[in-house]
Amino acid sequence: MPSKQRVGRRAEILFQQAITKWCENGEPLFDEAFKSPVAEGLDFDLAPIGTTVFAALASVQVKTTVKKDAYTGTGKDRVFHVRLTAKDARKLGRMAVPAYVVGVDVYTNAVYIRAVLHGTTSGFTTMTTRFKLNCKRLKELWQEIQDFWNHRPQNFTTSAFEE
Repeated sequence: MPSKQRVGRRAEILFQQAITKWCENGEPLFDEAFKSPVAEGLDFDLAPIGTTVFAALASVQVKTTVKKDAYTGTGKDRVFHVRLTAKDARKLGRMAVPAYVVGVDVYTNAVYIRAVLHGTTSGFTTMTTRFKLNCKRLKELWQEIQDFWNHRPQNFTTSAFEE
């Protein structure tokens, strides 16, 4: 079995590849910045490219598992088993910027996203596979972050990527 650090690093690399994918315009929609190994629960800052808002940002925590069969369910009920602790959920839920958890299957390279809304206090052990990071979802994510900063609400309370 691969080491936990090696699996975590691979997940971060796969997330970076997915979030900077070049879609139909031949350029990525996001810049990402790795925070550091000591930034507990906050792995990346995410900045939409070409936004009309100065310094629009979101925060991302990357999660993965070493289990080769980390899925249950079928169709729209299919879920990927990764864990977000209640402590990390509360931390992300207190953020004043959009916050997301990304689940990465290091065996298939699939990357899924889930929003952590303001006020979230409980963690989770699964995330839907309906929000796979592809060009369609990247565009939706870009727009969601742009809209959040354009309207500047007090908190991140709704998302297209919530369960």
